[in-house]
Amino acid sequence: MIVQDDYEIKLKKKSIQSFEKYHKDSLFNLKYEKIIKLNDGSPVGLRSLTRNDFNKLFAFFELLSKETIFYRHFSQNPNIKFIEAKRILSALNRNELIIIAEDLNDEEIPFLGIIELIKSQEELGSGELAVIVADKWHGKHLGQQMIEYMILLAKLNGFKKIFGYYLINNYKIHSLIQKLGHKCEKSRDLDIIEIIYNLDN
Repeated sequence: MIVQDDYEIKLKKKSIQSFEKYHKDSLFNLKYEKIIKLNDGSPVGLRSLTRNDFNKLFAFFELLSKETIFYRHFSQNPNIKFIEAKRILSALNRNELIIIAEDLNDEEIPFLGIIELIKSQEELGSGELAVIVADKWHGKHLGQQMIEYMILLAKLNGFKKIFGYYLINNYKIHSLIQKLGHKCEKSRDLDIIEIIYNLDN
């Protein structure tokens, strides 16, 4: 167990031999788990996504509003939920770290949120962070804690830079990013801004 910045992280070796064979230097060689509390005191578990999460992953996307989907994926394609659920599952075969949030009072309900850290193929030590929280759980201090946890994991895994892309009119994420002390920069697309996450805190 590693304790850093008041976070407790349980590191467990994956038991799936195929992961260990093909991803020896992958973030998926470690399993991350943490318990947090929402602003109403509800306990929420953060943990690594697994192949056994297929049904809960698809159920999660079914809960998302069109607005939430659009702000995260910049698309109004009616099939985007299915496409993204498949993409996230296929990411288990690539060098990506995916953390899900689930209700510890009722583990049968779909996920509350998903956050991804995708290693950049172009810039060593950098990665893209993307987070999405189900509408019902907005405003409950979940997204912020998921971002803070992923930043910690990025530092533990040697990342030097984390960035993300958001629509310029996504005011909720802009407010959160500024609250956490990260930097917003203009992207090549006028409708999108790039967030540079501060790893020095």
